[in-house]
Amino acid sequence: MMYDPTQTPIEPEEAALLDKMQAEQAEYRRKLLRRKPSSILICAGDVAHRERIVTYVEEYGASKERAEALLKLDCPVAEILSDMGWYKESMEEDLENTIYKGMEDAANNVMRKEFLRSKGWPVTD
Repeated sequence: MMYDPTQTPIEPEEAALLDKMQAEQAEYRRKLLRRKPSSILICAGDVAHRERIVTYVEEYGASKERAEALLKLDCPVAEILSDMGWYKESMEEDLENTIYKGMEDAANNVMRKEFLRSKGWPVTD
């Protein structure tokens, strides 16, 4: 289900980010369903966390700056999930805060790379 702009007034960048994340999740689910059931079970934790990331953005949103940065990523949900890995010890206790930190890290990484590129410094992706 794509974001319906008539339901809640949010910034255009945030709506675009949410649409992109929902589309990424839909594609992830399609690919996952083509796998063997045993393979799907191995991914159960990631599936749950990815869904919670999208729900978090639906519920709490993202700042304009963070949304703009995350929109520049090919797969923002995957990047946020990857950055959440740095906070594994707190993931079970406080998933929402871990998602927030993952979003913050992913957005900051984009902005940091843009800054370095603007200075002509080499950046690895």
